Amino acid sequence: VDIDVGQSPIVYSPDYDVTFAGIEKWYPLDTTRGAKIIRLLTDMKVLTEKTVIKPKEATNDHLSIVHSLDYLQNIKSPDVRARGKLPEVTSLALLPWFIVNGRLLRPMRFQVGGSVLAAKLALDFGWSINLGGGFTHCCRKRSGGYSAYDDVTMTLTYLLGRHHVDRVMIVDLSAQQCNGPERTYMNDDRVYIADVYNNEVYPMDGYAKRGINCKGEIDGSVTNKEYLDVVRSTLEKALDEMSRPDVVVYVAGSDVISEDAAGNMNISVDTLVERDQIVFLKIRSRGIPLVMLLGGGFSRNSHVAVAKSIYNLQKFGLISITNPSGEPNGTVGNPKKGKQKISDADVAENRDVLINGWGCDGCGVLKSRSGACVYMCVYVYVCVRVCACWFFSL
Repeated sequence: VDIDVGQSPIVYSPDYDVTFAGIEKWYPLDTTRGAKIIRLLTDMKVLTEKTVIKPKEATNDHLSIVHSLDYLQNIKSPDVRARGKLPEVTSLALLPWFIVNGRLLRPMRFQVGGSVLAAKLALDFGWSINLGGGFTHCCRKRSGGYSAYDDVTMTLTYLLGRHHVDRVMIVDLSAQQCNGPERTYMNDDRVYIADVYNNEVYPMDGYAKRGINCKGEIDGSVTNKEYLDVVRSTLEKALDEMSRPDVVVYVAGSDVISEDAAGNMNISVDTLVERDQIVFLKIRSRGIPLVMLLGGGFSRNSHVAVAKSIYNLQKFGLISITNPSGEPNGTVGNPKKGKQKISDADVAENRDVLINGWGCDGCGVLKSRSGACVYMCVYVYVCVRVCACWFFSL
């Protein structure tokens, strides 16, 4: 990928977004958070659409490096029973294959490509952020946690195989355990995994815990201060035990915030912002390239948390986002001067973007619950028709 003047190592493509006839508007997970993060940061004048770098879609040849051919064939098969092997998307398996592939799996493949591209950019720039990826629940022969492809293993395979990288550290601060890579790299001394997670939520994978080198187990009752203390101690211990990794892959899950039902925690957005600041400061101050993947976090305000965090990292000078003229955007601060809070006033002008309810994104049809009901009825009708056709074809 060619990098133009004014572009920064932030990776995103509109092809990341999972959309289908407006149904995503009432779906409980925010499947378009990447677009909302870009929109919010653009309104805050942190970046423009020309700032980000667009990845290419991961091909089947790429995916076969980390996934078995049988697995890839099963999720491609038009046979609904084979597609039912994807446990979290079994209901979607009743839809025609071209919809499942084009509207669900294709965006995931673009995010896999984005993670690999972000890894290369981190080696060139010292840091990078992929506004997607972080699929940590799937591995070679199985899916998990709404993930069909293992972009983390793909990224590490690329790094360890092509760029003379000998040691990689994974720092996963999503609320959910990083069980996919833990299973994959359980006996691989080249990879060190530090994982802080809620042990009361999915996946509760006891076997995969054997692959964690530095563990920070917490529960849903942890306070903001206790959470940050665990993050600091876990990260410091990891950096002591693997003093100089060649690159760090940071899975910055926003499923820890209180609104996220999947994470079942009570962490504030400001605490998440401070968490990311701690990670970037400790890693970048050592001169270690850092790749940030979004990981878990699909509550309706997940994009607000991520946008605030990126804004804060820019404000502290921990990342440097340039405008199309090649000059840095925003105020580049000194991280040694102490914490600078982001107030609600910083994003008050963008309240329509921040508040993502029934009337989100200016969509006229979904300005009311009745409009959402229309979409739901259409969706149910389509599913019933597909099921009926499938049943009578048996």
